[in-house]
Amino acid sequence: MDSTENAENGWFGTLSLQAKSDWETAQEIEDLRKEAQELNDIRQSMGSDEFPRKVFEKVFQKDIERLRGMEDMWKSRQKPDVLEFDKLESDSSSIEPTISSTDQRVWTLGENFVVFKDR
Repeated sequence: MDSTENAENGWFGTLSLQAKSDWETAQEIEDLRKEAQELNDIRQSMGSDEFPRKVFEKVFQKDIERLRGMEDMWKSRQKPDVLEFDKLESDSSSIEPTISSTDQRVWTLGENFVVFKDR
């Protein structure tokens, strides 16, 4: 077959879709590798002073930023807010990392952060 017959039979369109699919698959694999490396770095930091920050930034910054980029998810609901470790640390510096005797009330973001960070 010559290229005219290929084009008429949709071969180039199929090739284009296959190349796109291969590229998307390769991109997904690369994204999974990055995710695995991030999780491995966090695991390696267990027990260190940096561990709470790494977990916090992974869950409340990087993952939320990635989710915010998925526009279809937010058509009928509000996008989540990204949280900043340093800002919360500063804002909650006067809160003691203890569980209150009024354990049935909803904690503030600062109280949650202090208990999260406490080791």
